[in-house]
Amino acid sequence: MARWRTRKRVCKFVVAGLFVLLVLAGLFVGRKVQAQKCTDQESRETLRKLCEDYAKRKVTGKLCPDLCTAHSVIYRECLNYKKGKKVMLADWNSRKVILKSKYGLLQEYDSIVSKYVNDNGIMSTSKPDMANFLMMMKSQLRTMFEV
Repeated sequence: MARWRTRKRVCKFVVAGLFVLLVLAGLFVGRKVQAQKCTDQESRETLRKLCEDYAKRKVTGKLCPDLCTAHSVIYRECLNYKKGKKVMLADWNSRKVILKSKYGLLQEYDSIVSKYVNDNGIMSTSKPDMANFLMMMKSQLRTMFEV
């Protein structure tokens, strides 16, 4: 009889421990999910800066005129920031569309134009030659298609 009570107590202790671990894991996951949430203010600022860059002809895209000039793309909500990727919901000509971007700012993208200080101490830029450009493209395509 005493053995049965001991087993019952051990079983209750193990179940209680598992329950505590489950609650802690839920809190940890919940905190991680909250860290990846985005605000409407951040998203609207990202789109505003995109339109500024579009006006300066630094960026282009099929939706840029509708988003920045005609204003027919209407931001609705930010869905999440997953590993830095921005994902937003918008309306475009009465259809729901998803806007995605790997980064929030143009400056966060790697440039193919390298900058260096020349012999006179002046900052200069140089564009890649065709071989380096093709190598960069091949690397980017491998990354995109996970080959």
